Amino acid sequence: MSNQSETQINFTKDESDPLKDNYGIFPFIQSQTDPEHRKSIHYNTIKELNLSFEGKEIRLRSRLQRSRIKGKGGFIILREGVFSIQGCLFVNEGVVSKQMINFVNAIHLESIVDIVGKVKKAEKPVESCTQKDIELDIIKIYLISSATSVLPFQMEDACRKVNPELEEDDY
Repeated sequence: MSNQSETQINFTKDESDPLKDNYGIFPFIQSQTDPEHRKSIHYNTIKELNLSFEGKEIRLRSRLQRSRIKGKGGFIILREGVFSIQGCLFVNEGVVSKQMINFVNAIHLESIVDIVGKVKKAEKPVESCTQKDIELDIIKIYLISSATSVLPFQMEDACRKVNPELEEDDY
């Protein structure tokens, strides 16, 4: 069993950020919220998303499989089971702040996150995801459950293509 320090992320929210309510760590629900409110929230699945959702705002709960954050933006890969989609985050006044980018960069891989985003057509096919024709412009992101900082096995390693020239023919 992991200890709490391995699952906590190293991030301090900037209270002066006007977009501070669009990202952060969700508190434990512990049955303290209205159950009708919890039931009224609709989550889409990555599997169901396609070009017919273009321009629509959707909500996902998924795992953060990969993040590539550099400077004022970056990309994340979200996964639900075997289905994956690319999310885009770039500093945009009134939508995404630099502090939000820093928060996403601090989230451990394989953590569970809630995402609110707008579906858009990908400029070119996203080869690293199952949803190749679309991607998400991330509007909000919340950490639901943090994974340990170093997992013994990364999904990225499992998905890496094998070089067939190095494999032996055992068949």
